[in-house]
Amino acid sequence: MAAYDKNDLMMGGTASVYGVEMSKRAWVPAHKFMHAQTSICFGMVVNAIVSLIFTILIMNQLKTAMETMSGVDQKSMPAAYATMEQQMEHYQWMGYISIVVAACVGGFIVAVARFIISERSDCGLCSCCILEGCCSCGAALQALVLIGYFVVFIQLLNSDIHKQLCDPNTHSQIAGWLQTTPSPSTAAAGSTGSTGVSGTQSDTVVQCEEWVRAMKTPFETCAIYLGVFSLMTCLQFCCCGAGSYFAHETRDAFEDEEYGGESDYY
Repeated sequence: MAAYDKNDLMMGGTASVYGVEMSKRAWVPAHKFMHAQTSICFGMVVNAIVSLIFTILIMNQLKTAMETMSGVDQKSMPAAYATMEQQMEHYQWMGYISIVVAACVGGFIVAVARFIISERSDCGLCSCCILEGCCSCGAALQALVLIGYFVVFIQLLNSDIHKQLCDPNTHSQIAGWLQTTPSPSTAAAGSTGSTGVSGTQSDTVVQCEEWVRAMKTPFETCAIYLGVFSLMTCLQFCCCGAGSYFAHETRDAFEDEEYGGESDYY
């Protein structure tokens, strides 16, 4: 971590940035550059942990919903729900792996950044500036997409989605977004021909709506997760942007030192 003595810096002394000695001119930008890297690392690990927590929570809610609906005809279940529990179990294992990967990648980023400032690498700082600038732009775009999904999700949850998802007349409008095909009422309608709605179809639609209502709680949790993940992505955007900016500032400070500049950093 960074440690310094103000008197030493004022007299032209040196200070430590993550164990690397820096002059008073380079200390501030290098210090902030390294903090940006550790923030990126910390953010990656926290993202992975939060994702795993939400995955486990949603999976348990799905199991509870499945148990609640155990007496209802499984054929009336919307197609996407049939595989959701298996998908969440898959995401759970991916979550455990993601935590390890995030910690390793984040640690590598911090180690590389420390090596760059210890070697005063102009090329390394320039690469960090470009790569983290691209990372910041990518995070901003991802945040916008996630916020869009969050808004749509909230609108769907506040609407009569159980009727839309199980009604063949409106099902196609949201089926692609929710990956739910076909609607149970559409399948049941095949046996009615042009004579109208049969009793079997009506029962199937009612059961389908029961499934959608039972699944509302895990979908509400998904909406909360989207909101939290959107916020965390915005923070990641800020960290990457700060890393890019302070990589540029540190590079300028090293150049000033090389050409005999003694002015303080402001």
